[in-house]
Amino acid sequence: MKLVIATPDHIAERTLGRWGDLQRDETLMDLMRAEVTARSSCARWTMLQRLERALGGEAEHSRARLRELCDALEYEGDISASSGGVLHISPLRAIRLDGTSHRLVCSLPCHRLRPMLPGDLVVDGVRRIHRFAPNAVAEAESAVQSMGGVVLSPEAWAGLDLAPVAGPAWLDGLDQRLQWEPESGGSLERDGALDWKCLVLTDDGPRWRRKSDEPPRLWRARTSFGRWVWAWTEPGETPSSAPFVSLMADEATRALFAVAREVDRPVPAAVERDDTSAHLRLREWLPRAEYRYLASLAAPVRAENHQQWSIPLSRADDVLDTLCRRLGLDLKEEAPA
Repeated sequence: MKLVIATPDHIAERTLGRWGDLQRDETLMDLMRAEVTARSSCARWTMLQRLERALGGEAEHSRARLRELCDALEYEGDISASSGGVLHISPLRAIRLDGTSHRLVCSLPCHRLRPMLPGDLVVDGVRRIHRFAPNAVAEAESAVQSMGGVVLSPEAWAGLDLAPVAGPAWLDGLDQRLQWEPESGGSLERDGALDWKCLVLTDDGPRWRRKSDEPPRLWRARTSFGRWVWAWTEPGETPSSAPFVSLMADEATRALFAVAREVDRPVPAAVERDDTSAHLRLREWLPRAEYRYLASLAAPVRAENHQQWSIPLSRADDVLDTLCRRLGLDLKEEAPA
């Protein structure tokens, strides 16, 4: 065995050749996929710490950036997360977009996928699109299946048939939980009082405030450890002093849309169309199922203080109709600027 001393320049060159530019989000997310795939399961903080050390640079800046990218991978499904902050590999899922492309979701890094797939693998942020010729559909699907994956429709991938519509039936279910399994008021405040804020529906959309003119039911607070908690109460009661039901983040998000729909103050959204795309803009985060449905068919656009999505015109009407039906959006068409 011949030992060689690798210089920093040599290491950087080899890293660039294998992974790409470490300053790009696409490269960092692929490193996360590779780390989780190599370990099968690992603690989230361990994976982030290893990458942070490997990348160097300004610790606080890189730490915040890596956490944000890891959140995106979890929410999009490329990495699966369980309780206790443990990350797991995600199997390959190919989502049919049209006759010549699939959206790929899995924890395998790009350099493992490309040799196995016919056509091209196009990477744009967290999205990985497999493009192939119209006559290569069977070959593309066979390649996915050979890697243990399956091909799904966007609706099946998102689980829309399993997720409840944000409406009266969902709120009735929360009320039943409040009757059957209430938690004692103040039971979440063993480590100190929480600054609870309630959902307030304003002309500009939903907001979180300490007081409301209407009897609130949906509450949230941040614990001393920086974790958000959500609660559902009887009208006008607070989780500090009255029975409540704890909600998961996704349950609280769905409840927000359902409450807004119930009182006829639906969450506002705007759409602007051009020659190729419909650009959807809204401030509120979507429930997980609807988010995955939209993310499989649209491309996110960076914007401050709101979410923006670019949806190809060929599928825009179906996508917008589905979101409005399930979430009750107050969708307004805007003229191009």
